[in-house]
Amino acid sequence: MRPNLQNLPKKNQQAKPKIEHEHKRTKTMLRFIEHSLNSYFQIPARGSTIATELRAGSASFFTMSYLLFVNPQILAKCGVSHDNAVLATALSSAASSAIAGLGGNLPFGLAPGIGLSAYFAYGLVATTNELVTLEDCWSMCFISGLVLGLLVLTGITNWIMTVVPSSVKLGLVVGMGLLIAMIGLCSVDLVVGNEDTLVQMGDLNTLPVQLCMAGLVLVGTLAHWQVPGGILMSILGLTLASWHVLDEYPTRFVDLPEWHLDKGNVNLLILWDASKAHVVYPAIATFVCICIFDMSGVMFGLSTLANLMEETTGSANPNVPN
Repeated sequence: MRPNLQNLPKKNQQAKPKIEHEHKRTKTMLRFIEHSLNSYFQIPARGSTIATELRAGSASFFTMSYLLFVNPQILAKCGVSHDNAVLATALSSAASSAIAGLGGNLPFGLAPGIGLSAYFAYGLVATTNELVTLEDCWSMCFISGLVLGLLVLTGITNWIMTVVPSSVKLGLVVGMGLLIAMIGLCSVDLVVGNEDTLVQMGDLNTLPVQLCMAGLVLVGTLAHWQVPGGILMSILGLTLASWHVLDEYPTRFVDLPEWHLDKGNVNLLILWDASKAHVVYPAIATFVCICIFDMSGVMFGLSTLANLMEETTGSANPNVPN
C-alpha cells in the first residue's frame, strides 16, 4: 500500500502548533525556575548569576571532595569502619551545606573538620584507650554537639564570634588553608617525614609531584587572569591528566553506599563517671572550643569573600548588599 503523501503536510501543520506549545511551556517553566532562584537566593542583588553559582558550586564540591578520602583514613586509625566514615562524611557535608544554603541563604560549603577528626583519633582515642572506649569518645562528641547547639540557640556563640579579634579569625582561616595544603603536599609525597627535621622535600622527579606542581601553576594562572570556572577547569583537567599519565583510570563512577551497623550506644552517664571525669570534661570542652573558633574563622573568611560581612556584629548576614 502506497503512503498518502497528501496527508503529510496536514500532519506536519498539526504537529507544529504542538511543538511550539511545548517550547513555550518549557521556556515558561525555565523562566519560573530562574525567577524563583533569583528571588530566594538574591543572586542578582549580590552581583552574580545562576551560571556563576553553578560553576562555583561545582568547584566547591570537587575542592571539598578530598574529605571523602582523608577523613575516613584518619578515623580508621582508631577503629572506625571506613565505609561508615565515608557515608557519614558525605551525609553530614550535604546536610550542613543544604542548611546553610536553604535555611541561612549563605553560599557556604560546610564539611567535617580535619583538625577535629585528627584530635579525635590521635589525641583522644589513641592516648586514652586504656581509660575510655571508642563508644565513650563518640559519647563525648555527641555531648559536645548538644552543648554547642545550646550555645547557638542562646546566642552565646554569636557573642563569642563578635568579641574574637579579626586577627585571630584571619589566623584561623590561614591555619585551615595551611593544614589542607599540607595534607595535599603529603599525599603526593612532595613533603615527606624526616627524623631530624620532622619534614623535608620529597623527590621532585616523580609524576605525582610534577602533576601537583603543574596543577598549582595552572590554578594560579587562571585565577590571576580571572578566567570564569578556572578552578573547576583546572581540577577536571588535572584529574584527566593524572588518569592518563599514571594509568589509573577509575573502574566505577557511581556506587551505592555501604553501611555497617557498629555495636555501641551513646552513653550520657559518662558525665557522672568520676573515674573518667579527668578525660571526659576536658575533651568536651576542647571539642566545643575548637568548633566555636572554627565557625568564627570560617564565617569571617567566607563572609568577607562573599561580601556578606556585617561590620557591626562581625558575622555573616545574607541581607547585606553586595
